[in-house]
Amino acid sequence: MNISSYALSLAVATHLGMHFREPQTAIQGALVITLLPLAVVIALYEVGYSSGSFSGDCLWFYASYLCMLSLSVISYRLSPLHPLHDIPGPTFSKITKLLSIWQAYTGKYYLELHGLHEKYGPIVRTGKFDVGVFHLWFADDWH
Repeated sequence: MNISSYALSLAVATHLGMHFREPQTAIQGALVITLLPLAVVIALYEVGYSSGSFSGDCLWFYASYLCMLSLSVISYRLSPLHPLHDIPGPTFSKITKLLSIWQAYTGKYYLELHGLHEKYGPIVRTGKFDVGVFHLWFADDWH
């Protein structure tokens, strides 16, 4: 196996682990994402794996790991396995809340939300785990 295969395996395992047991703080999540790959690279060097310099392998492993972790998270949020898969909404909003955060920061979130309801209907997925309901009586049908 090459170093990218280890990075792929660790990224999927990290995503599954963090999905089923979410970190309680941002520091815990950051520690998992930074220290776990370093521990794997050190373990690979201990068993004799080396494709060059240690710093080069670390950099390549981290880059591969972060790309694979991002792809794993994005593919899950867009897949039919996600609990909010059937709720319509823009694809970018299904992946991240960056658009909503920017709209709220600029003070135009209410316009964006109104536009989404006009385009997608009374129930709209506005974030990775967020749903916007235009009328309160639709909430009873959804639950």
